[in-house]
Amino acid sequence: MAIAFDAASSAQGSSVTSLTWSHTTAGAARLLTVGVVISADPLPTVSNVTYAGSAGTEKWSLASQTFNRNALWSKTNPASGANTIAVTFSGTAGEAIAGGLSFTGVDQTTPLDTAATASGTGTPATVNVSSAADDLVVDNLLWWTAGTPAAGAGQTQ
Repeated sequence: MAIAFDAASSAQGSSVTSLTWSHTTAGAARLLTVGVVISADPLPTVSNVTYAGSAGTEKWSLASQTFNRNALWSKTNPASGANTIAVTFSGTAGEAIAGGLSFTGVDQTTPLDTAATASGTGTPATVNVSSAADDLVVDNLLWWTAGTPAAGAGQTQ
């Protein structure tokens, strides 16, 4: 079975300790990824992500400079149907944006390979990712400057 995109959803807030929103999953062999970017001083962590009340797993978390954080969480075989994604912070996030992406046809034993991360202040934003034929690469960009980032060659935004 090939990996296929299922659904996307998102939420954002200012001066928040959590974000909650609805996301709907369907299909077989599901995977939900939740990307979170926060900005604050002092900088909190993402302490928990749940979907339908079931805890996700942190794939990676990266603090950039002293007041920005970018994190990716996942949930293998999340409940199907419309459910709530809840993201909880260890403190108050000055600005927070989070998005859920769900996929079908994902290997349920090893849905995600080793993460590749990078941080910096230059453009274009790049990171080298090892992948093979039929792999799906999910990225999460923390962008707090003017302008709109654009997907590179071979990417879908």
